[in-house]
Amino acid sequence: MKCNVGKTDKTIRWVIAVLGLVLGFAYNPWFYLLTVVGAFTASTGFCLLYELLGINTCDNNHDHKPKSHDDSCCAPSNDSEDSSSIDNTSSTDVDKSETSQE
Repeated sequence: MKCNVGKTDKTIRWVIAVLGLVLGFAYNPWFYLLTVVGAFTASTGFCLLYELLGINTCDNNHDHKPKSHDDSCCAPSNDSEDSSSIDNTSSTDVDKSETSQE
């Protein structure tokens, strides 16, 4: 899933989720639907309606793969660090093989 819900948008969705919980308890259980939708989209960082409309409020659009509880889908990706370490090891192996052939 691609992240298409930004930090401000997530905060608003959490507020709507809490509001839906209160209104559902006080007035009508149908308001619980706001809680479910708001909490789901805020916690996953993905909104299907945004996807269909082509809206993206997330700063960095990349696959949502949280590594820890505080890792946001809109946080900068660390993929470049991983690929550079792989490239460094492969170039080191090539240098070793060149010196052994001499």
